Amino acid sequence: MTGQSAKAQDDMYKEAKSSYFDLPALDVSVAFPQATSASIFPPCTSDYYQFNDLLTPEEQAIRIKVRECMEKEVAPIMTKYWEKAEFPFEIIPKLGALSIAGGTIKGYGCPGLSITASAIIAAECARVDASCSTFILVHSSLAMLTIALCGSETQKQKYLPSLAQLNTVACWALTEPDYGSDASALKTTAIKVSGGWILEGQKRWIGNSTFADVLVIFARNTSTNQINGFIVKKDAPGLQATKIENKIGLRMVQNGDILLKKVFVPDEDRLPGVNSFQDTNKVLAVSRVMVAWQPIGISMGVYDMCHRYLKERKQFGAPLATFQINQQKLVQMLGNVQAMILVGWRLCKLYEKDKMTPGHASLGKSWITLRARETVSLGRELLGGNGILADFLVAKVLAVSRVMVAWQPIGISMGVYDMCHRYHNKEMLYFWQDITWGKYLKERKQFGAPLATFQINQQKLVQMLGNVQAMILVGWRLCKLYEKDKMTPGHASLGKSWITLRARETVSLGRELLGGNGILADFLVAKAFCDLEPIYTYEGTYDINTLVTGREITGVASFKPAASTQRSRL
Repeated sequence: MTGQSAKAQDDMYKEAKSSYFDLPALDVSVAFPQATSASIFPPCTSDYYQFNDLLTPEEQAIRIKVRECMEKEVAPIMTKYWEKAEFPFEIIPKLGALSIAGGTIKGYGCPGLSITASAIIAAECARVDASCSTFILVHSSLAMLTIALCGSETQKQKYLPSLAQLNTVACWALTEPDYGSDASALKTTAIKVSGGWILEGQKRWIGNSTFADVLVIFARNTSTNQINGFIVKKDAPGLQATKIENKIGLRMVQNGDILLKKVFVPDEDRLPGVNSFQDTNKVLAVSRVMVAWQPIGISMGVYDMCHRYLKERKQFGAPLATFQINQQKLVQMLGNVQAMILVGWRLCKLYEKDKMTPGHASLGKSWITLRARETVSLGRELLGGNGILADFLVAKVLAVSRVMVAWQPIGISMGVYDMCHRYHNKEMLYFWQDITWGKYLKERKQFGAPLATFQINQQKLVQMLGNVQAMILVGWRLCKLYEKDKMTPGHASLGKSWITLRARETVSLGRELLGGNGILADFLVAKAFCDLEPIYTYEGTYDINTLVTGREITGVASFKPAASTQRSRL
């Protein structure tokens, strides 16, 4: 026994514990005492290369109002609905008040926005919640746009004004259980009868279908064997929509199976502008751009979340942002996001000038989703244990980032990631006439066929092409920032580090494509492989450049470890 009172012993224990750990006492009444959850959404820090300056005042205003609405109205409730896999119907009137439904459509109560403004809407919604972005994309860029481009004047006047106000909701039904990527081979039939048509068949993965007032449905005309389009009301006899359960991604989206049993559609509701599958291309051209911007928004939100988290969360007595390995991951995420934004922006500009091809759209979608997966995975690592909690956003979108690579986005016949590559390659090889390995794959034969005919080679080649386009755009944006005297040391270091990182990846893929000839200087790639290594290290190594940018975005210089004055807890 000692002569000390119980209180004195307790005080000594507390003092010793404080000096040993040197950490503040935690408030156990707070759910996340060291970090703010995504219900209070982080400020946007992901526009590092000042993309906003490339927008018109109207586009900037749309970006602000959509961002404010999503952060205020959706962020506080999204985790609850994600857990329940239910859609938050209370947000529909709030989205309707923004006057964004209808996107690029002019007239009929629609806003008539630029393609860039519509893309920004998709991204800003996805930044907070990808399910909400998908809801508006299905309703606006697919269903409404089909009516606007392929409908009669009477149909436009009848349906579009209410849809534009979100007083009614639409879905777009193309994909079937047996036909996803191969959507032109639809089984659902349309049989002509007196006064209308009888629809028979099934649709699958149709977003908004369980509660849509208006359904745009595609079926095969049994007389012509061509694809026709129809507008079907939700209460049509023989129509049944059932929610698909057990999804791990886009849980709030109400994807459904649609069963059509002798559904009668009057002649007045047949879309006169859809007489073949090719007629859907004018709709898909817009929606493909929108789909490319969804993973951009997702990645922006993940970066913003991780940026705040690393500055708030402490381990070993210091914020996570002070650790070099964390800064490097964060900077790689930032580089990906800047490149993705610029690739998406360039896609919009090609569309506006009527220069966008199906290959451009497929390259944008496939390359952007590839980088989004990488970005979200890095974010998951940065959040440690909290990275598996939906409260911190990243876990919620981790599955989505996987889904979007192989996802038939709301019924679009774009194909999975590999199919995008195969389809795109038909025209891509013409772009590469003067590039050694582009020519090489057309000339070199194995197993009796050019190497370009093998999907695994096309996939690598298209990834290289995506990297090259992104590197060009990042370099271009860096020049523009410099010309306007806005370039910071962090901007320059990010450009140099990210571009050389992707260059190494590109040259490595080229080396693989050339097989044994890849080690011969005669075929350029081996020489380029070696020449790139000193570039990767001069003007500051990759690691040092990431820390220069890391210092700028976190406010913490981590070039050398801080001298430790504490006892290790290990």
